[in-house]
Amino acid sequence: MFEEQTFLREIAEAAVDTAYAKDLDGRYVWASQAGVGRMGLEPAKAGSCGSSVWRGT
Repeated sequence: MFEEQTFLREIAEAAVDTAYAKDLDGRYVWASQAGVGRMGLEPAKAGSCGSSVWRGT
């Protein structure tokens, strides 16, 4: 099960703007300093600024 608080803590520790993972349904989940959301089956395209990290498969 996706744990939102754990994911947000990992992002804060990694000092990245946005992180992505897949939930149990195979949908991408994003998390940032602003919160957490779900995107669907394809990840969002990377922006021109900021850093990101992928977790999981």
